Amino acid sequence: MTAEELQRAHLTDPRADLVTGRIIARLDAYLERNPLGRLFTAGPGFTPTISFIKRERLPDPPPATAPDLVPDLMVDVLTPDQRPKEILARITDWLRAGTDVVWVFEPQRSVARIYRREGTEEFIAAEGAMRGEELLPGLSFPLTEVFPPGS
Repeated sequence: MTAEELQRAHLTDPRADLVTGRIIARLDAYLERNPLGRLFTAGPGFTPTISFIKRERLPDPPPATAPDLVPDLMVDVLTPDQRPKEILARITDWLRAGTDVVWVFEPQRSVARIYRREGTEEFIAAEGAMRGEELLPGLSFPLTEVFPPGS
């Protein structure tokens, strides 16, 4: 990408940024009560938006920034300019690399998808809820808590 293309690119999307913040808040609150691992976040315009690594896989002492490990959970919040083919290729790469679960949130449609390494995929409608399943047991939050009204 040239410097000019970079200047024209929409590296952040206010809705995506808000959704990201709301997801991080829910995951942080859960991990405060259940210290199963650590969240790492990327800067604006980078993916994945959020990653989680189980505590037993983290180096001791835990690093301040994301270690060079395949995360157990990857979370991506889509922006309107992302292409479906690129998104699916990225998800496939993460799962092939060893990520157990990938969550993809679509603020434009107020829906989410869960992709699992064993090959299953689940669509979560706007009135549905995200669940931590075996990776983050007991975690559950409705999508209405993370998507801004009218998105």
